[in-house]
Amino acid sequence: HNNLGGVHRQAESFVEAIRHFREALKLSPVYAKAHYNLALCKLVQGKPKEAEKAFRQAVLFDPDHAKAWRKLGAIREEKGLAEEAMAAFRQLLRLSPKDGEIRERLAALYESANRSQEALALLQVGAQVSSLGANGLLRGGRLAYALGRFEQAESWLLRCVESDDLNWEAWHYLGNVRV
Repeated sequence: HNNLGGVHRQAESFVEAIRHFREALKLSPVYAKAHYNLALCKLVQGKPKEAEKAFRQAVLFDPDHAKAWRKLGAIREEKGLAEEAMAAFRQLLRLSPKDGEIRERLAALYESANRSQEALALLQVGAQVSSLGANGLLRGGRLAYALGRFEQAESWLLRCVESDDLNWEAWHYLGNVRV
């Protein structure tokens, strides 16, 4: 049933896909992949609350389901549930430590929660294990600057303008660091 549900999901026949995923779950209620697929259909249908419930079931039955953790974190982040989003993204990083995008999103959540040191530490690890984008490098520079670590801020900001020489915010901070 899960495979048939997948065929219907690919064909954008979501009602039929959901029916098959539910049948698969009747046969095996702990089948994480069916919970995940059901959640994807619920997202497309504009039912994030039902999708979140199914994603939670997916990670309950398969704690190593990285895609489910990603979606769960995104839903929680969108709902403004920062602590819950951070918890989901930390689980995802446990599974995918080189995921620079999630590392940057998690750092942004830490920064928003006034946890600047944790955000910077997270980005520092990210710079060692993965490649951060210009936004991550800029965030690292801003955080180091705010924490009074000006040499470190300069290093982050120089790397940022090397990757995106039109990033006016990085140039602005870099000017402040060098004054």
